[in-house]
Amino acid sequence: RLVDYKSGKFKKENVSPPSARLPEGGPYWRQLVFYKFLFEGSVESRGTKAKSAMVAYIDADKDDVFAEHEVAFIPEHEEIVLGIIKDTYAKIMSQDFDTGCEDEFCEWCNFVKSTGQDINQFSSVDEDEVRDDA
Repeated sequence: RLVDYKSGKFKKENVSPPSARLPEGGPYWRQLVFYKFLFEGSVESRGTKAKSAMVAYIDADKDDVFAEHEVAFIPEHEEIVLGIIKDTYAKIMSQDFDTGCEDEFCEWCNFVKSTGQDINQFSSVDEDEVRDDA
């Protein structure tokens, strides 16, 4: 079992697996599956497979309870995260950085907007202008 320690308050949606409402699962859930890939691909794992993971909160809730949430790894869910990784890698390799995520609570998008920048500012930049080897 892998364990990830978190501060803050437990929110079920953060550790939720994929569903109709959250087709890519919650952010902590995706993170745990990604950690599984990292662990199993490491030399230190020596072929050991991670069967589950747990999020353990280091901040107690109002009842002085330290929340924990177990996530079992399911092959179909792993395929979803692998698809997200492949899609993200393809966007990075094609330099597809020019749009925001459109989430009103996105810290990055709100940071860019708060500095007066256009979230799409890189869409018209010539590739030769940003390459180190040009």
